[in-house]
Amino acid sequence: MTSAPPPRSGWSGHRFFLLDADTADASDPARCEVELAYEPKARKLKLKVTSATRRALGTATHVRVAFADDFDLDLLRQLRVCVQQATRAPLVVDLWSPGVLPMAPAVEGLNTEQQWAFNAMTSEGGWLVWGPPGTGKTNVIVKAVSRALSQGRSVLITSHTHVAVDNVVESVAETVEEAGQVVRVGASGQLTRKVSEHPWLTVDKAAAAITNRVERLQSIQDAMAENESHPDRLHLGVVVQRLEQGNGLRLESALRAQDAADTARHLAEDLVMAGVESARRRSDFERIEAAAAHSAASASALPQLRERTESATRTAHHAAHQVYAAEQSLASLRFELSNAVLEWSEATSARQSWSAGLPWRRHALDSRIQLANERRSILAAEVHSAEAGVETFRRAAAAAAGEATNAHQQVVIAESAQRRAWELAREASVVQAAESAAQAHSIQTRAQYAEAQRVVDAVPDWEVIIAEGRADGTLEALAERDDYNERVASLDTAMKALIVEKKLLDDEYAKTKSHLLETAPVIACTLSSLATKTELANRRFDTVIVDEAASAQIPQLVYAGSKADHCLAFVGDFLQNAPITETDDAITEDDKRVLHWQEDDIFALHGVVDRASAERNSRCVALRTQYRYPPVIAGIVNEFCYDGLLESSWRSNDDRIGPPYVVFVDTSTHPEQGLRRRGQSWTHPLGLDLIEAIHNRHREDSGTSMGVVCPYAAHAQQAEALTRRRRLAIECGTAHKFQGRQYDVVILDLMQDSGRLRWAAQADLSGNKREVSAAKLLNVGITRAQKRLYIIGDWSVVRNTPTPGMIAIANLRGEREFELVSASDALTIGSTRSS
Repeated sequence: MTSAPPPRSGWSGHRFFLLDADTADASDPARCEVELAYEPKARKLKLKVTSATRRALGTATHVRVAFADDFDLDLLRQLRVCVQQATRAPLVVDLWSPGVLPMAPAVEGLNTEQQWAFNAMTSEGGWLVWGPPGTGKTNVIVKAVSRALSQGRSVLITSHTHVAVDNVVESVAETVEEAGQVVRVGASGQLTRKVSEHPWLTVDKAAAAITNRVERLQSIQDAMAENESHPDRLHLGVVVQRLEQGNGLRLESALRAQDAADTARHLAEDLVMAGVESARRRSDFERIEAAAAHSAASASALPQLRERTESATRTAHHAAHQVYAAEQSLASLRFELSNAVLEWSEATSARQSWSAGLPWRRHALDSRIQLANERRSILAAEVHSAEAGVETFRRAAAAAAGEATNAHQQVVIAESAQRRAWELAREASVVQAAESAAQAHSIQTRAQYAEAQRVVDAVPDWEVIIAEGRADGTLEALAERDDYNERVASLDTAMKALIVEKKLLDDEYAKTKSHLLETAPVIACTLSSLATKTELANRRFDTVIVDEAASAQIPQLVYAGSKADHCLAFVGDFLQNAPITETDDAITEDDKRVLHWQEDDIFALHGVVDRASAERNSRCVALRTQYRYPPVIAGIVNEFCYDGLLESSWRSNDDRIGPPYVVFVDTSTHPEQGLRRRGQSWTHPLGLDLIEAIHNRHREDSGTSMGVVCPYAAHAQQAEALTRRRRLAIECGTAHKFQGRQYDVVILDLMQDSGRLRWAAQADLSGNKREVSAAKLLNVGITRAQKRLYIIGDWSVVRNTPTPGMIAIANLRGEREFELVSASDALTIGSTRSS
């Protein structure tokens, strides 16, 4: 049987170990890993213990079972990454330097010490606020947050427990009226009822309020429900059922046969037309191919024609050049002939002048005339000959040019034939492709025709069946079904649109949640959520306030403090529960150097361990006046914890619960006194009976809240089971569970019998670690009560134990507001009240 609750992710997937019970409490006990046989039921674990495991356990006769829960380890790993990524934390460093808290205008509703605490939560720098139970820490935090909001500053409210966060959030929420101003991050099952039921406080509800999600989603869901239950869907089902029970299927087959007959007829016509078109295309293809062949033949001589054209062109150019040269030569001869004629004319004219009669002149002129005449005759003959040559050359050039022109014309004709051959080839290709496509279509058409004919052949009497269906109304029912099928198809389309609309709303809702986490003025969450929520990874805040800081681990506090840009306040009570850590013994110098960072609280790290050191520290503000519980209760913790720091300003406004405010239920003379071992913890059977008896004493006090606090988890579990079974309105738990909570009536079971000295009885702040933790546990348990405190224990042990905690309780004897009753009397009174 297992006495431990299952891990968050269930038993499967965890590593299990067997430890020798005699050495299990050693700092490093021997252990053997074993496997889980199957997922346990009814709180039973079955493990696979092999022969090798038995040998490894040696002479052990009793073993303990331990398992490794990776959940907390994963959280620590994520925290480590976050701390490593934190780029600046100047206000955390400020805490180790002297500070002067500035004066600020008085705030209504705060006493002097609360005013200083308010200044610490609204001023530049890092500060410690020591607030013993009931001194109004939450009230101050709420006013500080309200001030920050009024100044447009962002605030992070965080603590290591959900209860501490919610105590602040419940009051802060009353100061704002708009969703998204204060956002609580956390699973609803872990929040207080008031916070989880608030209309827009959690991030989910805030996003829902901003997007009007509830109303819009309800509208969509109503439309979907209306769509699903639409009469057309129901009527379609009725029609389909009627057709299935009648001749609907037979008539549908006949209608398909009718459609198939029509289809077959049209397909047959298509096949006939396809044959005609195919014949035409084949004829066109043959004609085009013949024309293409003829054009290709005409174009085949194109290379020779081009060569002939080039040769004729060269010959024509040469002939033209010869004509030009001949004409140039003829022109030159004609010029010389002209000059010769001019010379002969001039000589002949000179023969007629008076000087020609002179003998010497006449002889010279005659010779001149003769030579000019001879030259004229020669040149005339040459000109005549040249003119004949030019004419010959001209005729030859004309013939060459004609030949070149004719050759060029033949080339043009051949090139045209070539282009035509190409065009015809392309046309033939198109016709051939069309024919191939037509043939493929014909094959498909024939297959469709065959299928249609098969459907027709399957129902040869389809005409008779259709006639019968028309007569008995089945045909009309089929038409009605088709009509409603279309209507339902429209409904289905509308349904798809609604589904899309819902998805868009969900997306808008998710984006709004992320946006709130990234931008909301006030974020409230636990330290674990701060380190694991992706949207908060890069957020910084003007003000960071950490409540119950004395109970949180230092790495978490450093990470939270690294997010503060203007003001950082660690608020808590170092005389209540300290951080829960599991550290090994310090061995090396490095281990010893960092040990206090692992074990001490944030106040102790700054040397604040008692009233005197708190009042000396310039970075620490101490609250003195408590308003929660009667002075007699304050006197107990004032004596063994707070060194007289606390002053009481408590007034009872409830006539249902009056003095005595502290009742000690003495178990020393009861025959059933004694504790019972349960695993590594303890239970107190008599204490369970007393819980019910004390509850019965207050049964008539309607609205009275009640809590049970004890030092051992096993007893807390049994008390919780009892109250659940008996339906008693009582919350039960250890001091760690109840820190930050308060009840009208508190039952504190010291679980101290007449045997050896138990844990709570060892309460001593000046003692060892166990005694200090007992003092803090006792402090928490006592200060949860607002009106009456019941302490269950052995009065003789309390009276005779010289520890500060027990002395403080024993000193109540004789006080007017204190009562000592025996367990037997308490049980009798409780039974009488019940009856």
